[in-house]
Amino acid sequence: MNYDDPITCLKGIGEKTAALYEKLGIVTIGELMRYYPRSYERFEPPVTIRAAAVMDFAAVRVVICSYPTIKRVRNLSIINTKVRDEEGSELRVTWFQTTYLASVLRPGGWYVLRGKLSGNGKSRTLDQPQVYALDAYEQLQKSLQPVYALTAKITSKSISKAVAAAYDAGVKQKATIPEKVLSQYNLLPEDEAGYLMHFPKDEVQLTHARKTIAFGEFYHFLLGDPGMCSYSDKVIKQLEPAKIKFLNTWNKAFTAPYCDDDIETLKKLSKTIDKLWKDQISLRQQLKQQTHDSLSVFKFNDDEPDSHTSIRTKDQMLRTMYRSENAKNAGAYARLKFAMDYWCALWFWPIDKADLLPSRSEFLNDMYMILVGLYSTNSDSQQLSMLEDADEEDTDILLQVNLDELCALLPRLKLARTIAQQNHFMHWELEFADVFAERGGFDLMIGNPPWIKIEWNEQGVLADANPMFAVKKLTATQTTHERQTALENAHTHSMYFAEYEMLSGEQNFLNAVQNYPALKGQQTNLFKCFLPLSWEKTNESGIAAFVHPEGVYDDPKGGALREMLYPRLRYHFQFANERKLFSEVHHHTQFSLNVYGGPLMVSFDTISNLYDAKSIAECYQGEASAPIPGIKDANGDWNTTGHPDRIIHVTQRELEVFAKFFDGNDKWQQARLPQLHVEQLLEVLIRFSKQNKVIGDMQLSIFNTRMWEETGSQKDGTISRYVHFPDSTVDAIISGPHIGVSNPLFKSSRSICKLNSDYDNIDLTNISSNYIQRVNYTPFCSIDDYFLREPKTYWDTSYHEEYRLVMRRMLNQGGERTLISALLPPGMGHIHTIFGLAVSDKNIISLLAATFSSIPFDFYVKSTGKSDILFDLASKLPLLNESIFALSMSERSLLLNCVTNHYANLWKTCFDTSFTHSTWSKSDPRLSPTRFTSLTPEWTWDTPLRTDYERRQALVEIDVLTAMALGMTLQQLKTIYRIQFPVLQSYEADTWYDANGRITFTNNRSLTGVGFTRPEWENAGAVQPIKRGDAPWDGIMKHAPAGYVFARTITDDTMPGGPVQHTIEYAAPFDRCDREQDYETAWKFFEEKYKE
Repeated sequence: MNYDDPITCLKGIGEKTAALYEKLGIVTIGELMRYYPRSYERFEPPVTIRAAAVMDFAAVRVVICSYPTIKRVRNLSIINTKVRDEEGSELRVTWFQTTYLASVLRPGGWYVLRGKLSGNGKSRTLDQPQVYALDAYEQLQKSLQPVYALTAKITSKSISKAVAAAYDAGVKQKATIPEKVLSQYNLLPEDEAGYLMHFPKDEVQLTHARKTIAFGEFYHFLLGDPGMCSYSDKVIKQLEPAKIKFLNTWNKAFTAPYCDDDIETLKKLSKTIDKLWKDQISLRQQLKQQTHDSLSVFKFNDDEPDSHTSIRTKDQMLRTMYRSENAKNAGAYARLKFAMDYWCALWFWPIDKADLLPSRSEFLNDMYMILVGLYSTNSDSQQLSMLEDADEEDTDILLQVNLDELCALLPRLKLARTIAQQNHFMHWELEFADVFAERGGFDLMIGNPPWIKIEWNEQGVLADANPMFAVKKLTATQTTHERQTALENAHTHSMYFAEYEMLSGEQNFLNAVQNYPALKGQQTNLFKCFLPLSWEKTNESGIAAFVHPEGVYDDPKGGALREMLYPRLRYHFQFANERKLFSEVHHHTQFSLNVYGGPLMVSFDTISNLYDAKSIAECYQGEASAPIPGIKDANGDWNTTGHPDRIIHVTQRELEVFAKFFDGNDKWQQARLPQLHVEQLLEVLIRFSKQNKVIGDMQLSIFNTRMWEETGSQKDGTISRYVHFPDSTVDAIISGPHIGVSNPLFKSSRSICKLNSDYDNIDLTNISSNYIQRVNYTPFCSIDDYFLREPKTYWDTSYHEEYRLVMRRMLNQGGERTLISALLPPGMGHIHTIFGLAVSDKNIISLLAATFSSIPFDFYVKSTGKSDILFDLASKLPLLNESIFALSMSERSLLLNCVTNHYANLWKTCFDTSFTHSTWSKSDPRLSPTRFTSLTPEWTWDTPLRTDYERRQALVEIDVLTAMALGMTLQQLKTIYRIQFPVLQSYEADTWYDANGRITFTNNRSLTGVGFTRPEWENAGAVQPIKRGDAPWDGIMKHAPAGYVFARTITDDTMPGGPVQHTIEYAAPFDRCDREQDYETAWKFFEEKYKE
């Protein structure tokens, strides 16, 4: 059954009934579906009988007082009864010719009676009311009943039934509104809107449906928008309160619902625009033919004959024929452009010219004059004559209009033209009308759109008048005073408001859902606006290629945009600016080269971590058998080598993995895109996506916070900047640099701590049992107030009472490690540069500390490309508490984190007798078996791992155990390390340990001051041993054999009462570790241990 089939195809409509429908102009099913109700019956809430006493029509909720009586007068049957409401008021009810009610209505039965009331006082009567069961009437209140224009023997009910039959048969209304317009104005699909016109449940649905149907008949630049003249900055409101209030009132009236007369005017104007558009297409085709110059490029041979028209002639034709400059009668282009410019100008209207804003009727009249024209214009008498009462057919006739004269007569139009000239409004379909008419849009759009957020910054404007705004951070009071002084200058005042109006207008225009619906809820950035714009302006086979930032692929609020983007995306090549391809852009900035086409099934190639454009060609042309390059090469430089395995082809399958990976849902159309260096890493993500439980599943058993906001908490007196050694854990408020990977005592603040580099590494072998490092902040209010102000967990404890997993919020994607976390003991606080998690189960917190310190979890975080971690990201990480490896992971995590007696309770709570049966996965003199066999539930100074070598080995084993728990393979773990952790690799390759497990030399930048310097380490005679062995030695410390011992005296300022000097001894021989070999050894060990 189709839209154009006759209505006799519908069940229940024969030839006779069809003849009745034809009287209503309904012959086809489509005409039936577009025969909309003229009104709707609304079932109002029932009222009391007392309230109904002053109403002519009402619904009352009543109980039948007595059996109905029947009285017959000739051929008329009259049924009477009395009813009573809940207040006890009574009312007489009368029906005619409905004798069946006498057997239906029983005393004591409650009903809703709805009908007309007549009479006065005690003779008040409810005549011929409809009778409804209480629940049935309640349902009717939830919907609107359609009322159609009728003819004899056709009822609203029969029309409604026929329309429902058409929809049930699967007939769809024809789409007449372009998809981009539906999206732009937040309209319903036309078929859905048509259905709701017939069967609306409520006023909201009906209003939405009516809006959609109406939009099929007129152009958007004839309509108002809430973003027009919307100036919301609080300073501007304070400076111009009366005018801002006027503008708000104007906007409310300008965007109010349209009356029937307005809609008719809009229809007439839209018909005129259709004609002008056709004229514009013809004009462009004519000019193209008259000014053509052949141009052959890129193997395209232009065979069209040259026009041999001079530049001067072309310019003349452009000014006169096209732009109608100084013309007494404007052409199609000039009329359309002025009308569209006028609409755009309303977004940028000057605040001080608010009085010139048109009312809506004035705006429509202005549009009529601009588009249709005038009978006459007479500048001497300042009189205008307009075709006000023209019939719809008369809009085919375009009357004369002189736009210059019109602007001279109407100041608001002159101002609109000035605003348009200042802002250079671009109307693509107008400027290239022939391209859209002939080809449906452009074949190719290419560019590098601005990477700019539209933001109002008054300091930048006021700094021109007073440089103090730029060079000094002023308080709010100072800013107010200096602003007031600066704005006393007329030029500064004018410039200030002009700049604000321009930026605010741009913001409102770009944020308007009708203009850029795909960007709803996102921060305005010009490059994002170019994406949906290019998709609209290219034809079905067109291509758009842009260089733009990566934000569209990982923005949590960008799902709607990605849903439009992925079906159009063909190639995505992600670059990091580390080699300064864009010299003016920060070297950490990530951007991508993106190629888009028409919407298809999702299928695109992505390559990540590119540092040179040549790598793209190498990826497509290289040998698959060649070694896969890492992110950095052997020299530690950014790797520009391509490889076929770096191309990851993405389809729906991969997006489903990414959706589960990032957001734990099945909304694959909106999935965020990870940065995967090689195809093999995709399988690792699949392992993550297949985990049964994630941290977010803990719900109210896990609590997250940033605790103290560094600036705000100082202002409100909660904390104070005070670099000191705390007396207790409560006195300690830590910052990001204080913690390392599973190391809560990684660094101590220096006595003067102003820079990120003003921290010293802590020697865990040289601290006391109750040591706390020097910190930068302390509680400033009383301890009682401090505890009252701190966050409370969901299980009714104070956040400080818990052992917490804390992590540095800022994620260094190019660093040694990206995810850096450790356990924090009760009492300690932290500022907002640290993100903390507390859980109700202490055994879970030790397991989380293990997995968060692992290479696989770090890879997960790296793959997101994020620069900040909060619960949105942390909650998506797997929860591995049901794994057989969980206890071994927790044990190693506790040994790494429980470095002082502040962790004694955690150690005792989590201790398991199986701990004493554990062993290291490899044999080495620096890894003593007694490390495990000597463990007891009571924490001692010897409980935790303190040497550098032990701690590294524990982290290696956690990496392996976590990978096993996730279901990864050894090769996948090694690939992650080899590809995603180039900085860690370079540090591992040049970090040397002595025979006691202490780091003797390292190139690790986070371990500045640890071990000897490179000259001391590598130059002959630079360091003399304090003890010599029997074997010969070449004088280079690095080469010293067993038996040689070296000493280094340092000034240690990480201890209370310091700085102090102490001497550290280093026993030869010295060696490096091979992490991949250690992974293989540990994998084999744990595979054998857990084989059953």
